[in-house]
Amino acid sequence: MITFFMKILQRCLAGSNLKTCIIVFAVLLFSELGVLADRVILKIQVGNPAPRSQSKEIKVNLPAGIGTNEIISLDGLDLGYDIKNDLYYVYKKIDLEPQQILQPFNVEFKDIWVVPEETLNGLQKHIDGMIEKLKGKEQEKTAQELKSEITKLLANIKILQEQNSIKSGVKTIQHIRAYESNLAEMETARKFIGRMENLVLATGQDPGRLEGDPKGAPTPKRDIEMKPQDYKTVIVRITMKNVSAVERKDPLSRDLPSEIKANDVLDSAGLDVRTDMKPGICCIYSPSVVLAPNETKVFDVKIRDKWNVNFPRFQYLRATASNVLERATAKSKFKSIEDMLKGLITELDVLEKDVAPVELNDKYVAFFRHQASKLDVIEQKINRVETALKPFEPKVGFNAPPPNPKTTWMIIWIILGFLAFLSLVFFFRWYGKTKAEKITDENT
Repeated sequence: MITFFMKILQRCLAGSNLKTCIIVFAVLLFSELGVLADRVILKIQVGNPAPRSQSKEIKVNLPAGIGTNEIISLDGLDLGYDIKNDLYYVYKKIDLEPQQILQPFNVEFKDIWVVPEETLNGLQKHIDGMIEKLKGKEQEKTAQELKSEITKLLANIKILQEQNSIKSGVKTIQHIRAYESNLAEMETARKFIGRMENLVLATGQDPGRLEGDPKGAPTPKRDIEMKPQDYKTVIVRITMKNVSAVERKDPLSRDLPSEIKANDVLDSAGLDVRTDMKPGICCIYSPSVVLAPNETKVFDVKIRDKWNVNFPRFQYLRATASNVLERATAKSKFKSIEDMLKGLITELDVLEKDVAPVELNDKYVAFFRHQASKLDVIEQKINRVETALKPFEPKVGFNAPPPNPKTTWMIIWIILGFLAFLSLVFFFRWYGKTKAEKITDENT
């Protein structure tokens, strides 16, 4: 593989007129070693086509979904986070001699494009257990039909995953596309599983840990309302330096993260604040900053901290989970759901204790964004449990079946007849009263 890259670079170098750039190739490859079958390698090859030495920074984005927990080796490169695109990337300042080709950098990370075998087997075991609980019940037929569909979906996922697993002859794009297709199948399977779980719950039995995702569960509420004064503030430091021996007038433009709007800039340090209408990104701008020779200017822009805002969500989710747990415990028949809720409360406690970066930078933004994503997952699970328990909540009023059409029409005719009777009574009273008034008038 190294030889392949070097041949391409050598051809580029031989016919290149680009004398002031560095050529970078980055290709995703599966590890060819059997013991590394759960890893993916990003090979980055760098070459200098110029006839003179160069010193430049290379930057290569990592695939979407790859974070700090998935990275195994950076192979000497540094790790950064692109706030605007929500992607991690590797970078490094490289010194290259004329016509030099470096050995490739091998960035290793976990293969995230796979549905774990234990997950598929666990779901199959889960639906088999629910079928046993529904034997002899009126819901059994529906459950068997759902089981048949789920089993087919899980089998299809296994087959497609095996056909496109990490092995010789399988391209990276095939592996990733197979995973994306399997995600869609898994989503359908979880909806069916959710329906089966609801059938078991309807019989008053414990279905086990809730793995389904049926319709009706509310989506996570990220935007918990906060008053402007409740936000913390952070400083965005912008530095401009004139390294020349003459005075310079240079424009300044610095994009702010997508969460920041114009009214979130509390102090622009004398610079302008504007919003690019097309992408909707707010930026700090000045058409001309005057810099004396060798002068450095620092602008401290104060903004609302729109990332470290997860504390109210921790409070809300912990209170919601505790409330749902109390209701589940009162029923004394859903032990698995109780254990699930206790586990979610523990997850909240562990997540809240994670140490956050102090300085506002790419790592600071990445930390709180990813913390919010983890809270989304926890909230979805809490919502699922709450939705499952709703049919068992006590109802106010009579618990009677709705009337059939015949009874409904009978009630309607009775009401119409009663209204007709009242109309006649009022008519005769009016008619009688009018005649009496006429007699009185004649006597006078």
